[in-house]
Amino acid sequence: MKDIQINTFQNGMQKDLGPTMPQDGAYTHAENIRIISDGSVGENAIVVSVDGNSLKLTLRYYFAGVGYEVDGNGYMQPTGALGDVHIIGNTVIRNTLVVFGVAKVKTTVNGVVTDFETSVIYKIDLNTYEKTLVYEEEDLNFNEDYPIQAVGRYENVDIQRVYWTDNLNAAKTINIAAENFDLTAQDLELSTYVDFLSPKVVSINSSGELPAGAYQYAYRLSSNEGAVTRFSPLSGLINILNGSEYWQYNEDPESQSEYSNTTPGETTDKAVTIEIENIDLDYDFIELAAVYKQSSEGVTAAYIVKKVKLTSGKTSIKHVNAIGETILIEEVTEITDEPSTAKTIETKDNRLFLGNLTYSSFNLEFNARAYSYRRKDNIRYPIYSVNTSYVDTETYTTGDASDQEILEEDLDALNPYNLHGEEQEETQDRYKYWPNGITLGGVGPNVSYKFIKKKLQGNDSYDIPTSPPFVKSSFRGAGCDLEDTEKGDYKSPLNASEFVGYQRDEIYRFGIVLYDLKGNPGFVNWVADIRFPDYQDYDHEGSYNGGLYNFTLSQTSNTGSGTNYNFSDSPSGMLDTEEAYTYSSPGGYDPNNEGLSSYDFENENFNEAANNKLYALGIKFLVNIPEEIQDKISGYRIVRVERTESDKTVLGSGIINFLHRQFASSGENNVTDYFTKSLFDDNDNAVDLGYRGAPDLFTIDSPDFPFLQNYPESSGGCNYLKIAGGLTGRRESDFTTDVGGAGVGDATIFTSHTLARTTSSLFTTFPIDYSTKLGRGEEGIIVPGESVNDSQVYRGVSNISVGKMNANGGLQAGNAIGEFGNINSIGEETLLVKGSGIAIANYYEQGGINELSQSIQVYNSDVARTGKFKLLALIKQELNGAQYGGNSYEDRKNNTYIPASEIVNINSDSNLDSNGALDVWGGDTYVVMYDIEKLRRHDTDLDSGTGSGSDRKSVNFAFPVETTVNTTLRGGWHFANKQDWETESQTLLNTFDLATCYYAQNTTEIFIPKPLQFNEVLKYDSRIIYSNAKINNSIIDGWRKFKLENYKDLDGGSGDLNKLIVNNDIMYFLQDRGFGKLSINPVSTVLDQTGTSIVLGTGSVIQDFAYVSDSLGCQNVLSAVATPKGIYWYDNNNKKAYGFRANGLESISDTHGVKSWFNVLNKDVTAVLGYDYYNSEVLFSMLDGTTIVFSDQINKFTSVYSYATSMYVSHPTTLLSLDSITNNIYEHNSGSIATWYNSTKDTKIEFIVNKNPLYPKAFDHLEWYVTNNDGLLLGLESNFDTATFRVSSPAEIITQELTAVNIDGIIETVDDFDVRENISRVPVPRNSFGERVRDTFMKVVLKVTNRTDKISLHYVKTLFRISKR
Repeated sequence: MKDIQINTFQNGMQKDLGPTMPQDGAYTHAENIRIISDGSVGENAIVVSVDGNSLKLTLRYYFAGVGYEVDGNGYMQPTGALGDVHIIGNTVIRNTLVVFGVAKVKTTVNGVVTDFETSVIYKIDLNTYEKTLVYEEEDLNFNEDYPIQAVGRYENVDIQRVYWTDNLNAAKTINIAAENFDLTAQDLELSTYVDFLSPKVVSINSSGELPAGAYQYAYRLSSNEGAVTRFSPLSGLINILNGSEYWQYNEDPESQSEYSNTTPGETTDKAVTIEIENIDLDYDFIELAAVYKQSSEGVTAAYIVKKVKLTSGKTSIKHVNAIGETILIEEVTEITDEPSTAKTIETKDNRLFLGNLTYSSFNLEFNARAYSYRRKDNIRYPIYSVNTSYVDTETYTTGDASDQEILEEDLDALNPYNLHGEEQEETQDRYKYWPNGITLGGVGPNVSYKFIKKKLQGNDSYDIPTSPPFVKSSFRGAGCDLEDTEKGDYKSPLNASEFVGYQRDEIYRFGIVLYDLKGNPGFVNWVADIRFPDYQDYDHEGSYNGGLYNFTLSQTSNTGSGTNYNFSDSPSGMLDTEEAYTYSSPGGYDPNNEGLSSYDFENENFNEAANNKLYALGIKFLVNIPEEIQDKISGYRIVRVERTESDKTVLGSGIINFLHRQFASSGENNVTDYFTKSLFDDNDNAVDLGYRGAPDLFTIDSPDFPFLQNYPESSGGCNYLKIAGGLTGRRESDFTTDVGGAGVGDATIFTSHTLARTTSSLFTTFPIDYSTKLGRGEEGIIVPGESVNDSQVYRGVSNISVGKMNANGGLQAGNAIGEFGNINSIGEETLLVKGSGIAIANYYEQGGINELSQSIQVYNSDVARTGKFKLLALIKQELNGAQYGGNSYEDRKNNTYIPASEIVNINSDSNLDSNGALDVWGGDTYVVMYDIEKLRRHDTDLDSGTGSGSDRKSVNFAFPVETTVNTTLRGGWHFANKQDWETESQTLLNTFDLATCYYAQNTTEIFIPKPLQFNEVLKYDSRIIYSNAKINNSIIDGWRKFKLENYKDLDGGSGDLNKLIVNNDIMYFLQDRGFGKLSINPVSTVLDQTGTSIVLGTGSVIQDFAYVSDSLGCQNVLSAVATPKGIYWYDNNNKKAYGFRANGLESISDTHGVKSWFNVLNKDVTAVLGYDYYNSEVLFSMLDGTTIVFSDQINKFTSVYSYATSMYVSHPTTLLSLDSITNNIYEHNSGSIATWYNSTKDTKIEFIVNKNPLYPKAFDHLEWYVTNNDGLLLGLESNFDTATFRVSSPAEIITQELTAVNIDGIIETVDDFDVRENISRVPVPRNSFGERVRDTFMKVVLKVTNRTDKISLHYVKTLFRISKR
């Protein structure tokens, strides 16, 4: 029985279809055909031979000067050569194709073959294919084994940026619309290279309207190419306040002219001029940012002050008001986080995303440790350097100087000298010198340090004025200029920014931070825990340190400036090995130089000048950056750990005032009372506090306690008292008058800080038996007895009449009110201190003050009564190794550091001295003239109305002191600015008002050591980072800034992240064994009261990610493509093709009948995917030489194309590919039929005839319907050349020639092939046995061999009969 089977081809290529299965419009193989119309009439769901590709562009790069040729005179002349460009990546911006390539050429000169290579970027107009070289630079380091992934962004006609990455070099960008040939490869990196210096404030004047507070400044640079640096390190804090007078307090705010505690935020008339030097002129613009603080904690605001076009390497910017673009403080201090390589790149929501990252292995560390040495002799204050036999080369480490380079990194390196506080340090623990045995400091293999002093202006008047201000300095320079650096004190904002020093006899923890080439700081490299010199230490560098050879706080022009420490009672151990009597003594007594002596020989008294110079204490570092890392850093910075209250061994310092002692009269309760009161003798002359003194009960006036409200209280704890020498100065009685013309009392201005001359007075410390806070009128028990009547009671000054003391200790009528600046004096409060049974007052007689052995006694000495002498004392505490959280290597890893210096640019010495050393201030200690009204007498006669001004007496002090509070900016009333001395007035004796921002530490930037368990990870193969948002047309390119915290880590167990890809506004990720989507900028909606939907953001860019599959993935960045319908990729591990579309994830190779085709591929075969927008085809180009095609429209595989490519350009208007052999660019859908890269291939289709598959059949003949290019008249050129028949039983392949070309080049039919009315007929040939072909099925292949004629096949009809055999 005859039968027919009609094969149609609308269901695509089914290579997995069994030969006995119904075909249903499928075919088993096809080459160079498609079954979807390319737009021609009537060509839908038929087999159509495809157009190939045609050459569009050949890129050749000219290498200049790489060869030679002989000229007409026989001379060799340099010449160039054209080289091939091997394209390795591309992207498209609108209609501009951008390609990245490696240009290569080989030359031969005199038989020597030389290879030349460079990296190039071209842009190509897709309308005209005109090419332009955008950039050429060998340092781009393009490599053919590392394909480039790129994205583009059109912003305007002048800004068209391309961003790329290749998994070999750092990601880069270039503006293809600009001239770029003056840029280096480094300039193109997303994260830019820069050398920074901190900005400097050079003047502050009254031409602005800045709010009061503290300011810091930073800057960043940007280029016309969109490159933007991070912000520079911040400047020091600059105080901005109202006023212009030093002290001129007025209670009326409208009339206030005093430069003092302006309420933060209040508008001032100040403006600041900032100067920036050493600007990198590779950039075009500079932006200055201000950071504003209204307190010591946190930041109030940060904003852009101004943006300036750069014209030179130095610029000045004036900051006049608080108007500017607001920025986050995190933007100023952020560390940029650009990796050294990234494998994949993508964009979404105006941000750039990079994935699979590698970071540089350089962690900015080096051996920064410095060590101090001791002398083997026991000379405490050596003047001359000693020979090496006197210096112990062993440090407190386990090795000597020669071993320092190889000492263990985790060495604790504890300096025993730092552990000695109250007790005298042992000789063997006195590690405080350089190896020369005289210079105080430390030395290491790369870092050394020593100490410096800064001379500041103290009180500027020799006499005590008769009207306020009674104490004052001057401002530094006219209008606070940078000049006159020895003028002014810390009221001058430049001094308060540049010269804040360190507390004497205190320990500070220092480190060094290195900055990478992009301005990012690394981990802190610990230097040392450094104990600063004590007051009496000998300063070998004195001639360079203001002429002062010790570390006293203050000297007048008539006091000694040096020391030889030839003590009058010195044992041999205190003497140097040579006599040195030409140096003045530490106390200021110099018998060889009366002009430098604190003692007036002619008048047999101490000099009484009220003017003085103050000496801040700093430190100088000499840093030698090892040669092997010099090219890896841009600079370094000295940092320190902030000294909090719990870290202080020095709790405060100030002058001692002993309490008055009074015994009860006979017959009264036997109570000993101690009064904190001013004493007046029978003639109403004021005497020193403690005229009838208690030698072990006293108060200390220290500014730290009233201003910080932190009162050390103890009852036998770790606190102790240390005598730091004495203070001498000038005293005036009735220095000023009240409104009635009467004198108001005494004022003493202490200006000379003198030290003990006798060794018995050195290192004088006393245990503190008791200390407490004492308020006005309060009383307490010092030593309790069996009853109150047996106790020793202390009383605060009150308004009750207690009488004044006569010469014999009796009482007279009168009382005193007071505000006591003892250890903690604030308002009506003071801190009372009791020594542990030791007569501290006797220190007066031990040479502490008495340089000439005069009888300066506590009880009745005339010298003591004058009040010109006071003891300076420190309250200290033992921390027993707990300072800064501990002193071990492990403890140090937990610290946070703050800046102590400006940044030092590795390429500039502008911040260094002539020896390359850096002066480091940035401390927490101010040396100030602190003033208080200590007490005021109030006679009872005044209460009855019969008194006079003489019944009113005041006691006032000003003295040099170290403090963590910048008291020069204090507000309110105090001795220096007081005008109202009336007892009845509401004016306080002293106010202690000062906003914390005016003495804040520079904590805006912080630094950390490498964590103890730090595991340096260089490869983050499943991490995604994202940039700042881009704003079109902005000079600052947000896509070049990646914040440190802007990342998301995928599940590392799914392997490397190989591709980020966006489809339908969703970003997906492909790992080795994982596929999922990222939740980027997700939104939620709520309804308002009107029912309108309000979109809410989540506050996170990458909020989350979700896996679609954790078992399949993509291993090659080129093996995935996005189409309008979905995402497609090839999985080498599984040897499958996948698609993710509206219907979800599927293996299209499995479900659409080509699994067998992929299974035979080697796992190492790379698939390069492209998309033909015109024909809706996904192209899987396998680098084994073929391309399999999946129709995105009918969801079927349709053909195999006879080419392979290493690169596609998939654009909605065109499809381009690269000839991997010639590196030429070809356009698809434009060439001759089945012609790929100038080579014409076969066109064929294979299908199965198997109707009634259970029965054997005898196949008779085939008919097929074909049309030509017109779809009408048929010529043989539009038909197949051969028909091949294949059966399995017996296995046989029979090929029938259909056409041939005669000698005239005309195509003719062959044998029985016949074409009539567009129907082609051919009998099925007999087999090799001469029998008809019989089988249950038959495979048929129709083929056109190497011709460029178009074939349009509508169907094939096979005639057969059921075989009876």
